[in-house]
Amino acid sequence: MPFAISVKEKEYLKPSHIKNHEAYVRIYSIIDEWEVTEGWWTNQPINRRYFKVILDNGVEIVLFKDLLSNLWYKQRFA
Repeated sequence: MPFAISVKEKEYLKPSHIKNHEAYVRIYSIIDEWEVTEGWWTNQPINRRYFKVILDNGVEIVLFKDLLSNLWYKQRFA
């Protein structure tokens, strides 16, 4: 289940840091990115930009930006 996180962007839709507890952790590398758009014909459409990233500490995570609300979420640990 995804949960909201604070993300700094270096350019439009490109994450550069995520907030981990009280400090920001730099994203070392973006491994993959993709977009999911579905349900546009319903009352609950989904439009998300996903990123699989490696943090400075070596941890690999998947996060996404909800393009409808402009909020960031951590999806899961890879």
